[in-house]
Order: sequence, then structure tokens, then C-alpha cells
Amino acid sequence: MHPPDAIEKLDKLGIAWFCDRIIGGASITALAKAAGVSRGSLINWLAADPERQRLAHDARRLSASAFDDKAETVLLEANDKFELAKAKELAHHYRWRASKISPEYGDRQELVGAGGAALIPDPYEGLSDRDRHLEAARRVMFVLARGAAAAESQASTSANFAST
Repeated sequence: MHPPDAIEKLDKLGIAWFCDRIIGGASITALAKAAGVSRGSLINWLAADPERQRLAHDARRLSASAFDDKAETVLLEANDKFELAKAKELAHHYRWRASKISPEYGDRQELVGAGGAALIPDPYEGLSDRDRHLEAARRVMFVLARGAAAAESQASTSANFAST
């Protein structure tokens, strides 16, 4: 299929057709087949227009709930041990897919240090407000002094280099 024919077909179907089916859990491959175009043509058509791309992205994010529903459905419809084993694998896949599409379906992750402590300790912990301000001022002065020393060193190196 020539891309102009594909573009014409996709334009005729429209972004609403695409988004409605994506939200329902259809894959890009299935949609390309239903539209009678290649997967690449569909992806290029979506990428060609920023608004179309944004709508498609939003539809993908919303499709996470469809995958969560699919996971529950396959488990409930399993009639024997074989179907249940297959359903468990599919449910795991659908939930994994939902977690990649929308973070709210993923496992909660939090980085903490030993015993729940912060990974980066607060350098001002335990100091009064006055001492916090003094420590912050000391650190700023240290950085400024280091910067001034580096600038002075660079200036003298440049001057020595220019005179040789």
C-alpha cells in the first residue's frame, strides 16, 4: 500500500476512531490491520500532526484501565486448570502493560535509606533557625571564595601564557 493511500484511509477514519479503539484496549497492530494500512503508516500518520500525537498519547494513557479490566475478565472466564493457568499469565501481562502505560497501575516505589531514613541527610537537622541561616551563609561564602580563587588562578595563568 502506498503511503498516500494509507494517509487517505486514516484521514477518512479520523483520530476519534483511533482513540476510541485504543482506549478500549486495541493494539496498534490490530488497528492498522482494521484500517487496511501498515503499522508503520499508522505510526507515521499519528506522528505527522502534534495534536493527533497528543490525542493518541492521551488515549494510550486512558487505555490502562482497559488492560486492568481484561486481566479480571480472563481470570473470571477460566473454566478449567489449563485455562486458569493461561488466564493468570495473560492477567499478569495485562497488568504489567497497564503499569507501563499509566504509573497509577504500577507498584508504588519509594527510595529511602536504612530504617526509613532519608537517602540524603539534612545538613541542617537539629540546628536552630539562626544556626541554619549562619550555616547556609557559611556555605555560600565558601563557594564564592572558591570561585574567586579559581577565577584569579585562571586570570594569572592566562596573563603568564600571553606574556610568553
